[in-house]
Amino acid sequence: MKTLDRLRRSGGWVAWLLVVVLVSGTSACTRMIPLRLASPTLGEEVKKSKQVVATLWDRTTARFDRPRLDTDRVLRGGVVRCSGPSCERIVEQGWIRLDEVSGLEGRIYSRGKTATSVTLSVLGGALFVAGIVALVVVMRGSGSWGPTGGRLGSCPHVYSYDGAGWHLDSDTYGMAFFEAMEETDYDLLERLRPVDGVYRLRLANELDETEHTDALALRVVDHPAGTRVVPSQSGELHTFRAEVAPVRATDLRGREVRGLVAARDGVYFQSDLGDRRVERAGDARDGLILDFPKPAGARQAKLWLSGMNTRFASVALGYLFAQMGPRGMKRFRERLKTDAAARRRFFEFMEREGMLSASVWTGRRWEQRGRFWPAGPDARKDQALVLPIQDLAGPRLRVRLEAATAFWTIDAVTADFGPDLPLEERKLTARKAVADDGRDLTATLAAIDGQRYTTEQGERAELVFDAPPAPAPGLARSFVLESTGYYDLHLPPAPRGSIAAMRRVLEQPGQGSQLALALLLNALAADPAAARLVAPERVQPSAHHARP
Repeated sequence: MKTLDRLRRSGGWVAWLLVVVLVSGTSACTRMIPLRLASPTLGEEVKKSKQVVATLWDRTTARFDRPRLDTDRVLRGGVVRCSGPSCERIVEQGWIRLDEVSGLEGRIYSRGKTATSVTLSVLGGALFVAGIVALVVVMRGSGSWGPTGGRLGSCPHVYSYDGAGWHLDSDTYGMAFFEAMEETDYDLLERLRPVDGVYRLRLANELDETEHTDALALRVVDHPAGTRVVPSQSGELHTFRAEVAPVRATDLRGREVRGLVAARDGVYFQSDLGDRRVERAGDARDGLILDFPKPAGARQAKLWLSGMNTRFASVALGYLFAQMGPRGMKRFRERLKTDAAARRRFFEFMEREGMLSASVWTGRRWEQRGRFWPAGPDARKDQALVLPIQDLAGPRLRVRLEAATAFWTIDAVTADFGPDLPLEERKLTARKAVADDGRDLTATLAAIDGQRYTTEQGERAELVFDAPPAPAPGLARSFVLESTGYYDLHLPPAPRGSIAAMRRVLEQPGQGSQLALALLLNALAADPAAARLVAPERVQPSAHHARP
């Protein structure tokens, strides 16, 4: 018990020290060995392997995760890497026949005979187990992780009024954790309606955080009836008139999920958490592989994604920040303000761990061509992303969406290959903006000028916009919220956190995702109710959660 108490009082620095060596410790106890195709025990050897690398007669090389050999001499598994002329087929089907194979190698746990290899194997395993144990202890005892209790903050809430009630319509400027990361965000408002010639919005701080809103405007967009307008992260508005659903969709494990993402119906794709292990790097990443029919001569594809981050994403990132400790967190905030290189590194970390990367299959490899921005955990967000595809041949577009496991839940993804249509747009500033304590915020929220409306949990403001005349015949109307700001999470810092350990996680690709998976798996082991952190709770099939 004394040892456990010391770990808890440490606030996480012991866990961080062990997490830093987690990946290197486990990698020291695996090696590649050749597998004999004619061996009568080949099936058992494949099953024991962590991964299998197959070389085909046409010189294609494919690496399979969680491999297995069927009785019909078919090698199956998750394709994590492939190069060569047969890759498109292999990635699509997830299997190959042994008669196609010229050689196999298995990545197995090392059983070398030398004292050095035995020592490394034992030490690596001990370090890994110790790291996980330390994480469990710290999560349960330090107070900086509350998987089933409390509610960590993430994003201000904006409600729309439709004449009958207020409806949550936006989780705005997500990922703007620090002043140096202040951003302008764009959200469709689906529930907003004119009432007595005005539009009414409510900006509410409902979470344990301090929110700083610099500006808030309403973009009123008239567009051809029968089309959909969706904003990109940069604020560009794109029209979707002939979007198509994917003809095939799987998760990164090969699970068929087309029925979950083919239509915007409130039925969501979520990460399959079964049989995930922290020591398998591929298990810390998840997403979708989508096949769309591509018109001949198409030069760009507009993707429309409707989805949101899970609550676990904000909890995990909050835990990482808390491990800097009270002084480390303050120094980190100040450094981001003055150090452009530090801001760039932090943004790259958030791109890897918080955003949803979009890659296309070129015929030989996956090539990243864009990212979907973080969306917050309480309101479904619609985003557009334009992918250049003029160099891609064939009648099919294959897209891979990827992020840290259990960071995203997705309602629908569609593609439109046509040009954007003309729009009529008006950008409105509030005629009146009043805080709940009576302060006039009209000038404060009118422009991006450093004058911010700062709130604590429970505070809110109401904004009124004059509605322009109704759209002309043949046009429909949509609304886009444009908001600028940032927020400070109220995190109980680990008393002796390590900013050096945090920096390593920020700068080494893959470690953030693996640590997040360790946190999730241990939270689920401690309390199955933690599963609610990875599922959408407030979104209904037809509308956002209404609130009086």
